[in-house]
Amino acid sequence: MPVGKQRRSLHSVDTQPISYVNVRRLAAHRDIDGLIDALRHSDPIVRKEAASALRQLGAVRAVPALLTALALERHWQVVASLSIALNSLQQASTPDDLAAQRDIPALIALLDSPNDADVRAAARLLGELGDRRAVEPLLAAFSRATTPDDVRYVIVEALLALKSAPDVLALAGALRHPDWQVRRRAAAVLGQIEARWAVPGLAAALSLAPS
Repeated sequence: MPVGKQRRSLHSVDTQPISYVNVRRLAAHRDIDGLIDALRHSDPIVRKEAASALRQLGAVRAVPALLTALALERHWQVVASLSIALNSLQQASTPDDLAAQRDIPALIALLDSPNDADVRAAARLLGELGDRRAVEPLLAAFSRATTPDDVRYVIVEALLALKSAPDVLALAGALRHPDWQVRRRAAAVLGQIEARWAVPGLAAALSLAPS
Protein backbone atom coordinates (compact mmCIF):
# COMPACT_ATOMS: atom_id res chain seq x y z
CA MET A 1 0.00 0.00 0.00
CA PRO A 2 1.51 3.41 -0.92
CA VAL A 3 2.76 5.54 1.95
CA GLY A 4 0.19 8.08 3.06
CA LYS A 5 -2.78 6.27 1.56
CA GLN A 6 -5.60 6.37 4.07
CA ARG A 7 -7.24 3.19 5.20
CA ARG A 8 -11.01 2.95 5.01
CA SER A 9 -13.21 2.75 8.10
CA LEU A 10 -14.13 -0.63 9.49
CA HIS A 11 -17.73 0.54 9.34
CA SER A 12 -17.65 -0.22 5.62
CA VAL A 13 -16.45 -3.79 6.31
CA ASP A 14 -13.40 -3.15 4.14
CA THR A 15 -12.05 -6.01 2.07
CA GLN A 16 -8.44 -4.95 2.71
CA PRO A 17 -6.44 -5.97 5.80
CA ILE A 18 -6.69 -3.38 8.57
CA SER A 19 -4.58 -3.27 11.70
CA TYR A 20 -6.25 -4.32 14.93
CA VAL A 21 -5.28 -0.87 16.21
CA ASN A 22 -8.39 0.39 14.39
CA VAL A 23 -10.46 -2.12 16.35
CA ARG A 24 -8.98 -0.76 19.56
CA ARG A 25 -10.06 2.71 18.48
CA LEU A 26 -13.62 1.48 18.00
CA ALA A 27 -13.48 -0.16 21.41
CA ALA A 28 -12.15 3.01 23.03
CA HIS A 29 -15.19 4.87 21.65
CA ARG A 30 -17.51 2.00 22.68
CA ASP A 31 -18.61 1.78 19.05
CA ILE A 32 -20.53 -1.49 19.32
CA ASP A 33 -22.00 -1.23 15.82
CA GLY A 34 -18.56 -0.69 14.33
CA LEU A 35 -17.21 -3.72 16.18
CA ILE A 36 -20.14 -5.84 15.01
CA ASP A 37 -19.38 -4.76 11.43
CA ALA A 38 -15.76 -5.77 11.99
CA LEU A 39 -16.84 -9.36 12.69
CA ARG A 40 -17.42 -9.62 8.92
CA HIS A 41 -14.05 -8.18 7.93
CA SER A 42 -11.81 -10.11 5.53
CA ASP A 43 -8.82 -9.99 7.91
CA PRO A 44 -9.02 -12.70 10.61
CA ILE A 45 -6.96 -10.53 12.97
CA VAL A 46 -9.64 -7.85 12.78
CA ARG A 47 -12.42 -10.38 13.37
CA LYS A 48 -10.56 -11.90 16.33
CA GLU A 49 -9.86 -8.54 17.96
CA ALA A 50 -13.42 -7.35 17.35
CA ALA A 51 -14.83 -10.39 19.16
CA SER A 52 -12.44 -9.84 22.06
CA ALA A 53 -13.36 -6.15 22.27
CA LEU A 54 -17.09 -6.93 22.34
CA ARG A 55 -16.47 -9.34 25.21
CA GLN A 56 -14.46 -6.78 27.17
CA LEU A 57 -17.15 -4.14 26.65
CA GLY A 58 -19.88 -6.50 27.85
CA ALA A 59 -21.77 -5.87 24.61
CA VAL A 60 -24.72 -8.15 25.23
CA ARG A 61 -26.61 -6.91 22.19
CA ALA A 62 -23.81 -8.27 20.01
CA VAL A 63 -24.68 -11.87 20.93
CA PRO A 64 -26.82 -12.56 17.82
CA ALA A 65 -24.09 -11.16 15.55
CA LEU A 66 -21.45 -13.23 17.36
CA LEU A 67 -23.55 -16.37 16.91
CA THR A 68 -23.90 -15.67 13.21
CA ALA A 69 -20.17 -15.00 12.89
CA LEU A 70 -19.33 -18.22 14.73
CA ALA A 71 -21.51 -20.26 12.37
CA LEU A 72 -19.62 -18.87 9.36
CA GLU A 73 -16.09 -18.69 10.76
CA ARG A 74 -13.39 -21.14 9.60
CA HIS A 75 -10.23 -19.63 11.14
CA TRP A 76 -9.53 -21.52 14.37
CA GLN A 77 -8.17 -18.54 16.29
CA VAL A 78 -11.20 -16.45 15.41
CA VAL A 79 -13.48 -19.34 16.35
CA ALA A 80 -11.79 -19.47 19.75
CA SER A 81 -12.19 -15.72 20.27
CA LEU A 82 -15.85 -15.80 19.21
CA SER A 83 -16.55 -18.76 21.51
CA ILE A 84 -14.93 -17.06 24.50
CA ALA A 85 -16.88 -13.87 23.85
CA LEU A 86 -20.17 -15.73 23.54
CA ASN A 87 -19.56 -17.77 26.68
CA SER A 88 -18.86 -14.61 28.65
CA LEU A 89 -21.71 -12.52 27.25
CA GLN A 90 -24.37 -15.23 27.32
CA GLN A 91 -23.71 -15.91 31.01
CA ALA A 92 -24.42 -12.25 31.70
CA SER A 93 -27.30 -11.89 29.28
CA THR A 94 -30.23 -14.00 30.41
CA PRO A 95 -33.47 -12.26 29.42
CA ASP A 96 -34.52 -11.88 33.06
CA ASP A 97 -31.21 -10.21 33.93
CA LEU A 98 -31.61 -7.82 31.02
CA ALA A 99 -35.18 -7.02 32.07
CA ALA A 100 -34.03 -6.33 35.63
CA GLN A 101 -31.56 -3.81 34.17
CA ARG A 102 -34.25 -2.46 31.80
CA ASP A 103 -31.80 -3.04 28.96
CA ILE A 104 -34.35 -2.63 26.17
CA PRO A 105 -31.82 -2.60 23.27
CA ALA A 106 -30.31 -5.89 24.48
CA LEU A 107 -33.75 -7.51 24.79
CA ILE A 108 -34.64 -6.28 21.31
CA ALA A 109 -31.38 -7.79 20.02
CA LEU A 110 -32.42 -11.14 21.50
CA LEU A 111 -35.43 -11.15 19.17
CA ASP A 112 -32.90 -12.05 16.45
CA SER A 113 -31.49 -14.96 18.44
CA PRO A 114 -31.54 -18.40 16.78
CA ASN A 115 -32.69 -19.77 20.16
CA ASP A 116 -36.52 -19.81 20.22
CA ALA A 117 -36.58 -19.83 24.03
CA ASP A 118 -34.62 -16.57 24.10
CA VAL A 119 -36.98 -14.98 21.56
CA ARG A 120 -40.05 -16.05 23.56
CA ALA A 121 -38.59 -14.72 26.81
CA ALA A 122 -37.45 -11.46 25.23
CA ALA A 123 -40.85 -10.85 23.62
CA ARG A 124 -42.69 -11.58 26.88
CA LEU A 125 -40.44 -9.28 28.89
CA LEU A 126 -40.62 -6.47 26.34
CA GLY A 127 -44.39 -6.59 26.60
CA GLU A 128 -44.21 -6.50 30.39
CA LEU A 129 -41.77 -3.58 30.42
CA GLY A 130 -44.09 -1.54 28.21
CA ASP A 131 -41.40 0.22 26.19
CA ARG A 132 -42.77 1.12 22.75
CA ARG A 133 -39.31 1.01 21.18
CA ALA A 134 -39.95 -2.73 20.96
CA VAL A 135 -43.00 -2.46 18.68
CA GLU A 136 -41.28 -2.45 15.27
CA PRO A 137 -38.73 -5.17 16.20
CA LEU A 138 -41.57 -7.33 17.54
CA LEU A 139 -43.54 -6.91 14.33
CA ALA A 140 -40.42 -7.77 12.31
CA ALA A 141 -39.85 -10.90 14.40
CA PHE A 142 -43.50 -11.93 13.95
CA SER A 143 -43.21 -11.50 10.18
CA ARG A 144 -40.08 -13.63 9.75
CA ALA A 145 -40.87 -16.80 7.85
CA THR A 146 -38.66 -18.80 10.23
CA THR A 147 -40.49 -17.73 13.41
CA PRO A 148 -42.39 -20.72 14.89
CA ASP A 149 -46.11 -20.33 15.57
CA ASP A 150 -45.73 -20.69 19.35
CA VAL A 151 -43.18 -17.85 19.34
CA ARG A 152 -45.51 -15.75 17.18
CA TYR A 153 -48.26 -16.13 19.76
CA VAL A 154 -45.98 -14.80 22.52
CA ILE A 155 -45.05 -11.87 20.27
CA VAL A 156 -48.74 -11.11 19.70
CA GLU A 157 -49.28 -11.12 23.47
CA ALA A 158 -46.43 -8.63 23.84
CA LEU A 159 -47.86 -6.37 21.12
CA LEU A 160 -51.26 -6.49 22.82
CA ALA A 161 -49.61 -5.47 26.10
CA LEU A 162 -47.98 -2.57 24.26
CA LYS A 163 -51.36 -1.66 22.71
CA SER A 164 -49.74 -1.83 19.30
CA ALA A 165 -51.08 -4.98 17.67
CA PRO A 166 -52.42 -4.61 14.10
CA ASP A 167 -56.12 -5.38 13.72
CA VAL A 168 -55.68 -9.02 12.71
CA LEU A 169 -53.30 -9.72 15.59
CA ALA A 170 -55.59 -7.88 18.01
CA LEU A 171 -58.14 -10.63 17.42
CA ALA A 172 -56.06 -12.72 19.81
CA GLY A 173 -57.00 -10.28 22.56
CA ALA A 174 -60.68 -10.63 21.64
CA LEU A 175 -60.43 -14.33 22.49
CA ARG A 176 -60.35 -13.25 26.15
CA HIS A 177 -63.33 -10.93 25.90
CA PRO A 178 -65.98 -11.51 28.60
CA ASP A 179 -68.75 -11.75 25.97
CA TRP A 180 -68.74 -15.26 24.49
CA GLN A 181 -70.19 -13.99 21.21
CA VAL A 182 -67.18 -11.67 20.77
CA ARG A 183 -64.87 -14.60 21.50
CA ARG A 184 -66.73 -16.78 18.97
CA ARG A 185 -66.50 -14.15 16.21
CA ALA A 186 -62.80 -13.62 16.84
CA ALA A 187 -62.21 -17.37 16.74
CA ALA A 188 -64.16 -17.66 13.49
CA VAL A 189 -62.08 -14.97 11.78
CA LEU A 190 -58.80 -16.46 13.02
CA GLY A 191 -59.92 -19.82 11.69
CA GLN A 192 -60.81 -18.36 8.31
CA ILE A 193 -57.37 -16.81 7.89
CA GLU A 194 -55.71 -20.03 9.15
CA ALA A 195 -53.85 -18.20 11.93
CA ARG A 196 -51.97 -21.20 13.30
CA TRP A 197 -50.08 -18.98 15.73
CA ALA A 198 -53.40 -18.33 17.52
CA VAL A 199 -53.94 -21.98 18.52
CA PRO A 200 -52.95 -21.45 22.20
CA GLY A 201 -55.43 -18.58 22.48
CA LEU A 202 -58.15 -20.54 20.74
CA ALA A 203 -57.64 -23.46 23.10
CA ALA A 204 -57.88 -21.15 26.12
CA ALA A 205 -61.06 -19.56 24.70
CA LEU A 206 -62.71 -22.99 24.39
CA SER A 207 -62.23 -23.52 28.12
CA LEU A 208 -64.22 -20.40 28.97
CA ALA A 209 -67.91 -20.97 29.65
CA PRO A 210 -70.39 -18.86 27.62
CA SER A 211 -71.45 -15.75 29.51
